[in-house]
Amino acid sequence: MHTYTVSFFGHKRTGRSVEIEQILERVIRKLLASKEHLEFLVGRDGGFDLLVASTVRRCKRTVRDDNSVLILVLPYVTAEYTNNEESFHRYYDEIEICNASCDKFYKVLISTETVIW
Repeated sequence: MHTYTVSFFGHKRTGRSVEIEQILERVIRKLLASKEHLEFLVGRDGGFDLLVASTVRRCKRTVRDDNSVLILVLPYVTAEYTNNEESFHRYYDEIEICNASCDKFYKVLISTETVIW
């Protein structure tokens, strides 16, 4: 089975959310209908990330949910994750946390040129 990985990057704030959501939905529906297996990688650092995750979940429900996984990718463990771990695991199919950065102060990680995954 061939797996396609789709990563989403965006800004914390999104103007034109409705337009962006329509574009995302069109692309995600097409991918779900045409690809053998997909990994959708998303973060959780603002409006765009949450918009993508909810659009992927909706498309999986309405198009096809047997050929894809929604994976939350975190560079380190956040307080939000720690305080809501159970609900995170219900919402996302998988969660990946970079172990190499777990013991580092988050502001150091942001300014580092190379992060080892």
